[in-house]
Amino acid sequence: ADGSQATTSNTSVALTTTGLPAGSTLSGNTVTVPGQGTWTYDPATGNLTFDPETGFASDPTPITYTLTETATGLTSNGTVTVDFDSPTPVTLISFRGTDTPNGAELVWVTSEERNFDRFEIQRANDDELHFAAIGTVRGGKTNYRYTDASKGSGTVYYRLKMIDQDGTSSYSRVVSMQRVYLGTVYPNPSKDWSVFLDVDRVDYYRITNLKGQEIDASVSRKGSQIQVTIGRNNPAGMYLLTYQINHLRTRVKVILTE
Repeated sequence: ADGSQATTSNTSVALTTTGLPAGSTLSGNTVTVPGQGTWTYDPATGNLTFDPETGFASDPTPITYTLTETATGLTSNGTVTVDFDSPTPVTLISFRGTDTPNGAELVWVTSEERNFDRFEIQRANDDELHFAAIGTVRGGKTNYRYTDASKGSGTVYYRLKMIDQDGTSSYSRVVSMQRVYLGTVYPNPSKDWSVFLDVDRVDYYRITNLKGQEIDASVSRKGSQIQVTIGRNNPAGMYLLTYQINHLRTRVKVILTE
């Protein structure tokens, strides 16, 4: 050749079906690959485009072409490869988490799901974000909710792994929250007019009867636990113990027996 740059005015391009799956057809500047899509070359612009079939979301088989220099007739062969970036299996609008007396409540909303299979809920209990799966929620809705009822306190991190039907996946942003352990009330029922909480403090407490009347009671610390003692002047029966630690408040039914 004369060393000039190849352009659409001094060269021609011919697509081929070499190396393509059986059944591929060539018609002018168009090659159709069954199960994949259509390659089209535009001589005016020099652009080669690939239009995938509906539902095809993989990398197409590379296509070959022959470049011919108009003036000399010299030819050379080339190959075009397309790396197809598959769209995320689901469009996530929002993802948030709230610590509640029942556990960490995770809520998220989607706007679009295509060939989507499931969400994998993942949790990390350390700042190095070593995530582990704790649950699965199937797709098919737009509003989702999951409660992590595990006990514990401190900073906890959550994320969603969004998994498509073909196994491809993507991740949501990471949500963090400060969790508080509210403890367990025991023994319940109680025969000695006192119960224990396996926590080292409470910021607020109140005990009422079923009529909502506050009754005589006291709270004291016993080692790493809290003891709640109800006045002996109160009859046996059911009472409501309300207490709060940090931002969480809960109410527990306490039964006193003779």
